[in-house]
Amino acid sequence: MEGIFSKCSSLLSISDISKWVTNKIINICKIFSNCSSLLSIPDISKWETNNVEYMVELFFNCFSLSSILDLSKWKTNKIKNMNLLFTKYTSLVSLPDISKWKTKNLKELAFLFSDCYLLLRLPDISSWNNYNKNTLNSTLNYKLINDLIKYEYDISLDELSPEQAKEIDKLIYDYEFMVNKKIDKFNRFYYTDI
Repeated sequence: MEGIFSKCSSLLSISDISKWVTNKIINICKIFSNCSSLLSIPDISKWETNNVEYMVELFFNCFSLSSILDLSKWKTNKIKNMNLLFTKYTSLVSLPDISKWKTKNLKELAFLFSDCYLLLRLPDISSWNNYNKNTLNSTLNYKLINDLIKYEYDISLDELSPEQAKEIDKLIYDYEFMVNKKIDKFNRFYYTDI
Protein backbone atom coordinates (compact mmCIF):
# COMPACT_ATOMS: atom_id res chain seq x y z
CA MET A 1 0.00 0.00 0.00
CA GLU A 2 3.06 2.24 0.22
CA GLY A 3 2.72 5.41 -1.85
CA ILE A 4 -0.59 4.46 -3.44
CA PHE A 5 -1.58 8.12 -4.01
CA SER A 6 1.92 9.56 -3.62
CA LYS A 7 2.87 12.45 -5.91
CA CYS A 8 -0.68 12.83 -7.24
CA SER A 9 -0.20 16.57 -6.99
CA SER A 10 -3.37 17.43 -8.96
CA LEU A 11 -5.64 15.11 -6.99
CA LEU A 12 -8.36 17.12 -5.17
CA SER A 13 -10.27 14.30 -3.47
CA ILE A 14 -10.24 10.55 -3.04
CA SER A 15 -13.24 8.25 -3.27
CA ASP A 16 -14.33 6.37 -0.18
CA ILE A 17 -11.41 4.30 1.10
CA SER A 18 -12.79 4.04 4.63
CA LYS A 19 -13.87 0.44 4.20
CA TRP A 20 -10.63 -0.90 2.80
CA VAL A 21 -9.49 -4.08 4.52
CA THR A 22 -6.24 -3.03 6.17
CA ASN A 23 -5.79 -5.53 8.99
CA LYS A 24 -2.81 -7.24 7.30
CA ILE A 25 -1.12 -4.10 6.00
CA ILE A 26 2.40 -3.52 7.38
CA ASN A 27 3.43 -0.43 5.41
CA ILE A 28 1.30 2.70 4.99
CA CYS A 29 4.22 4.99 4.15
CA LYS A 30 3.69 7.87 1.75
CA ILE A 31 0.04 7.04 1.00
CA PHE A 32 -0.86 10.74 0.70
CA SER A 33 2.69 12.06 0.39
CA ASN A 34 3.05 15.03 -1.97
CA CYS A 35 -0.68 15.20 -2.68
CA SER A 36 -0.31 18.95 -2.51
CA SER A 37 -3.77 19.78 -3.96
CA LEU A 38 -5.72 17.26 -1.91
CA LEU A 39 -8.53 19.09 -0.07
CA SER A 40 -9.97 16.20 1.91
CA ILE A 41 -9.58 12.51 2.55
CA PRO A 42 -12.30 10.02 3.44
CA ASP A 43 -12.62 8.86 7.02
CA ILE A 44 -9.71 6.50 7.60
CA SER A 45 -10.06 6.58 11.38
CA LYS A 46 -11.51 3.07 11.39
CA TRP A 47 -8.72 1.48 9.41
CA GLU A 48 -7.35 -1.51 11.24
CA THR A 49 -3.72 -0.62 11.84
CA ASN A 50 -2.82 -3.29 14.37
CA ASN A 51 -0.12 -4.76 12.06
CA VAL A 52 1.27 -1.50 10.66
CA GLU A 53 5.00 -1.07 11.31
CA TYR A 54 5.82 1.84 8.99
CA MET A 55 3.95 5.11 8.51
CA VAL A 56 6.76 7.33 7.23
CA GLU A 57 5.68 10.49 5.35
CA LEU A 58 2.00 9.51 5.49
CA PHE A 59 0.83 13.15 5.21
CA PHE A 60 4.10 14.67 3.95
CA ASN A 61 3.63 17.83 1.85
CA CYS A 62 -0.17 17.89 2.11
CA PHE A 63 -0.31 21.66 1.64
CA SER A 64 -4.04 21.98 0.98
CA LEU A 65 -5.47 19.46 3.41
CA SER A 66 -6.87 21.65 6.18
CA SER A 67 -7.81 19.04 8.74
CA ILE A 68 -6.97 15.53 9.69
CA LEU A 69 -9.44 12.96 10.87
CA ASP A 70 -9.37 11.46 14.31
CA LEU A 71 -6.55 8.94 14.21
CA SER A 72 -6.40 8.67 17.99
CA LYS A 73 -7.88 5.18 18.02
CA TRP A 74 -5.42 3.71 15.54
CA LYS A 75 -3.62 0.68 16.95
CA THR A 76 0.06 1.58 16.88
CA ASN A 77 1.63 -1.15 19.04
CA LYS A 78 3.82 -2.41 16.20
CA ILE A 79 4.88 0.92 14.71
CA LYS A 80 8.66 1.10 14.25
CA ASN A 81 9.05 4.21 12.11
CA MET A 82 6.96 7.35 11.79
CA ASN A 83 9.63 9.76 10.53
CA LEU A 84 8.24 12.84 8.77
CA LEU A 85 4.65 11.72 9.44
CA PHE A 86 3.15 15.24 9.34
CA THR A 87 6.16 17.11 7.91
CA LYS A 88 5.36 20.03 5.60
CA TYR A 89 1.65 19.62 6.27
CA THR A 90 1.65 23.40 6.24
CA SER A 91 -2.12 23.94 6.48
CA LEU A 92 -2.55 21.72 9.54
CA VAL A 93 -4.04 23.73 12.40
CA SER A 94 -4.78 21.01 14.94
CA LEU A 95 -4.06 17.36 15.53
CA PRO A 96 -6.19 14.62 16.98
CA ASP A 97 -5.07 13.45 20.40
CA ILE A 98 -2.36 10.96 19.47
CA SER A 99 -0.89 11.04 22.96
CA LYS A 100 -2.36 7.64 23.79
CA TRP A 101 -0.82 5.85 20.83
CA LYS A 102 1.12 2.83 22.02
CA THR A 103 4.72 3.18 20.88
CA LYS A 104 6.62 0.41 22.61
CA ASN A 105 8.26 -0.67 19.32
CA LEU A 106 8.86 2.83 17.95
CA LYS A 107 12.45 3.37 16.83
CA GLU A 108 12.26 6.41 14.53
CA LEU A 109 10.20 9.58 14.75
CA ALA A 110 12.45 12.34 13.42
CA PHE A 111 10.85 15.56 12.14
CA LEU A 112 7.40 14.35 13.08
CA PHE A 113 5.90 17.88 13.03
CA SER A 114 8.57 19.76 11.08
CA ASP A 115 7.31 22.73 9.02
CA CYS A 116 3.77 22.51 10.40
CA TYR A 117 3.73 26.27 10.74
CA LEU A 118 0.04 26.71 11.55
CA LEU A 119 -0.03 23.99 14.17
CA LEU A 120 -0.40 25.97 17.38
CA ARG A 121 -0.43 23.16 19.90
CA LEU A 122 1.11 19.73 19.97
CA PRO A 123 -0.38 16.75 21.74
CA ASP A 124 1.57 15.73 24.81
CA ILE A 125 3.58 12.81 23.50
CA SER A 126 6.22 13.00 26.20
CA SER A 127 4.96 9.74 27.68
CA TRP A 128 5.47 7.77 24.48
CA ASN A 129 7.66 4.77 25.03
CA ASN A 130 10.62 5.48 22.86
CA TYR A 131 14.04 3.92 22.72
CA ASN A 132 15.59 7.34 22.58
CA LYS A 133 14.04 10.21 24.54
CA ASN A 134 16.56 12.55 22.88
CA THR A 135 14.97 11.81 19.50
CA LEU A 136 11.54 12.59 20.92
CA ASN A 137 12.78 15.79 22.50
CA SER A 138 14.58 16.90 19.34
CA THR A 139 11.43 16.22 17.31
CA LEU A 140 9.48 18.56 19.56
CA ASN A 141 12.31 21.08 19.75
CA TYR A 142 12.79 21.26 15.97
CA LYS A 143 9.12 22.20 15.77
CA LEU A 144 9.89 24.98 18.25
CA ILE A 145 12.91 26.18 16.26
CA ASN A 146 10.88 26.08 13.03
CA ASP A 147 8.23 28.25 14.67
CA LEU A 148 10.83 30.67 16.00
CA ILE A 149 12.27 31.06 12.51
CA LYS A 150 8.91 31.32 10.76
CA TYR A 151 7.47 33.89 13.14
CA GLU A 152 10.79 35.65 13.69
CA TYR A 153 10.73 35.60 17.45
CA ASP A 154 13.68 37.37 18.95
CA ILE A 155 15.85 35.22 21.17
CA SER A 156 18.76 36.69 22.99
CA LEU A 157 20.71 33.81 24.46
CA ASP A 158 22.65 36.05 26.81
CA GLU A 159 19.39 36.81 28.72
CA LEU A 160 18.99 33.14 29.68
CA SER A 161 20.68 31.10 32.34
CA PRO A 162 23.89 29.42 31.11
CA GLU A 163 22.12 26.02 31.07
CA GLN A 164 19.15 27.32 29.05
CA ALA A 165 21.38 29.20 26.64
CA LYS A 166 23.55 26.16 26.03
CA GLU A 167 20.50 23.97 25.31
CA ILE A 168 18.90 26.45 22.90
CA ASP A 169 22.21 27.21 21.24
CA LYS A 170 22.76 23.49 20.66
CA LEU A 171 19.27 23.16 19.16
CA ILE A 172 19.96 26.05 16.80
CA TYR A 173 23.35 24.63 15.85
CA ASP A 174 21.86 21.17 15.21
CA TYR A 175 19.04 22.69 13.19
CA GLU A 176 21.46 24.74 11.08
CA PHE A 177 23.54 21.65 10.42
CA MET A 178 20.50 19.57 9.49
CA VAL A 179 19.00 22.10 7.08
CA ASN A 180 22.40 23.35 5.91
CA LYS A 181 21.40 26.94 6.49
CA LYS A 182 22.74 29.64 8.81
CA ILE A 183 20.21 31.35 11.05
CA ASP A 184 21.33 34.96 11.43
CA LYS A 185 18.48 36.40 13.45
CA PHE A 186 19.55 34.76 16.72
CA ASN A 187 21.93 36.58 19.01
CA ARG A 188 24.23 33.65 19.63
CA PHE A 189 26.25 33.33 22.77
CA TYR A 190 28.22 30.24 23.64
CA TYR A 191 28.61 29.07 27.20
CA THR A 192 31.53 26.72 27.42
CA ASP A 193 32.07 26.15 31.12
CA ILE A 194 28.78 24.75 32.33
